[in-house]
Amino acid sequence: MTVLVILSGVLLHAVQSDALASAARRQLQLKAQYIYHLLANAMAENSGRSHLRTLAEGILENRIDGPGRETADLLERIRPRDFAVEVRVRTEDGRCVTVRTHENAGAGDVFKFSGRFALISVRGEAEARADVFEVEVSLFRTG
Repeated sequence: MTVLVILSGVLLHAVQSDALASAARRQLQLKAQYIYHLLANAMAENSGRSHLRTLAEGILENRIDGPGRETADLLERIRPRDFAVEVRVRTEDGRCVTVRTHENAGAGDVFKFSGRFALISVRGEAEARADVFEVEVSLFRTG
């Protein structure tokens, strides 16, 4: 009887601690999703455009220094403690820009969220162009 009580206690503890670890992982996955939606909706300073739109336009115009720094500053403010954030925006033809909060990102656990961002531009009266970008947000444990 005593052995049964001890084994059931160990089993119960193992099941409960696994659920807690799973909940923590899910919370960090949701944080990556939150960062993606924040970049898609939050306006970059003095531009009236979202951070993702600014990065996407920078790729199309082959300029990325200014918007990348501003986005990196935002990511530094909203990232969880002991985590680094990496945002990668890639065009369909392979051009890419990556914004990171730490250069040594990628040493520990990784939590990712990816989505698509469309940028529609009108040139002239009859010509419209749609560019689709793959966006991947990654959280890396650093500490």
